[in-house]
Order: sequence, then C-alpha cells, then structure tokens
Amino acid sequence: VSRGYKNWGQLAAHMPGRTSKQCRERWIHHLDPAINKSDYTAEEDAKILALQKDLGNKWSQIALHLPGRTENAIKIRW
Repeated sequence: VSRGYKNWGQLAAHMPGRTSKQCRERWIHHLDPAINKSDYTAEEDAKILALQKDLGNKWSQIALHLPGRTENAIKIRW
C-alpha cells in the first residue's frame, strides 16, 4: 500500500499465496496505521453497549461512531 497501489488485485500479484480479498482484509483489520490498538476507554465501552442496543449487530455502522476502531475489533470487544 505504501508503494502506491490503489487496486487490491495489483497488490495481491506481488504477494504470493494471497488473494486480493485477503490483502484488503489484512490491511483494513490489522495493518492500517489509522487503527487504534490501545486499550478501550470506559467511554468507548459505554458507547459500544449503547449503540449495539440501538443498532443491533451492525458493527460497521457502530464503527463509524468510534474513529480508529475496526468493526471486527468492536464486535470482539462487545
């Protein structure tokens, strides 16, 4: 990604044994430097509980309210 690839298929061509979907998922859930990997705060926990109660298990919508947290991480935390 840091080399400027904009297409996951092109990037996957340089990653033996990886599909474009695997490259995308790895970036979005683990490697993106914008991901907040610090401990959850009490406020974040409260927000997760409240939003899950209101929205149900719509993790991607809940993640919009918690910048830096991935939908996967929020689901696991809940």
